[in-house]
Amino acid sequence: MQKKVIGIVANRFEKDTEQFTHEHLTYTMQGNIDAIEKAGALPLLIPIIDPANLSQYLDLVDAIFLPGGQDVQPKLYGEEESSLLGTTSPKRDTFEMELIKLTLAAKKPILAICRGAQLVNVYFGGTLYQDETMIPSDIKIEHDQVRIDIPNAQPSHLITIQDSHLEELLGSKEVKVNSLHHQAIHELGQGLQATSKAPDGVVESFINSEHHITAYQWHPEMQQRSNDKMLNLFKDFLNQNF
Repeated sequence: MQKKVIGIVANRFEKDTEQFTHEHLTYTMQGNIDAIEKAGALPLLIPIIDPANLSQYLDLVDAIFLPGGQDVQPKLYGEEESSLLGTTSPKRDTFEMELIKLTLAAKKPILAICRGAQLVNVYFGGTLYQDETMIPSDIKIEHDQVRIDIPNAQPSHLITIQDSHLEELLGSKEVKVNSLHHQAIHELGQGLQATSKAPDGVVESFINSEHHITAYQWHPEMQQRSNDKMLNLFKDFLNQNF
């Protein structure tokens, strides 16, 4: 039986460093590769190039995976940049927004994680908090666990599951997840349905059944190294009818 092919959008490393003899890199985190492979599919990296070539790339894959990375440009959701904004990548934003449009037109599924989830939300008209300090809640959660020195694969805060299918996959109504982001979803985009939230009200996952979109704010591709149930999220995505 032929395996499904999942197109993972690669990131770009463009800093000047002697470690790579002053060359730039196209790359993805190893966890993205491992999770797709362990779930039973073949990962295929899609570099950030001229968006005019995207249709041909889409012909090669069965679904698209939008992984984590830089902050999303606030101008895409109608806001001025805050001083708290991190590094952005206009090239990546433009490329992935076009990819989302073409993937929806081709009726192929999308898996989105962290930045990917945020960008999909913006594509559907949603907005973001440019930094976690802007979240208006009496409950304070550190969403970027790097700041509290917790390893990437280990969980750092609870979420509450609001979807029976996701609850079945993860085995509980409350689940501890890892958290490596400082931006967060503010207003959820049109047609997107929240499937879990953090105690401060931040949307931690959502779906769009019509367009076969599954999105997670946390990093199950990292957490599956310490929690086998997180791999269920990738297996379930691959088990969709595509």
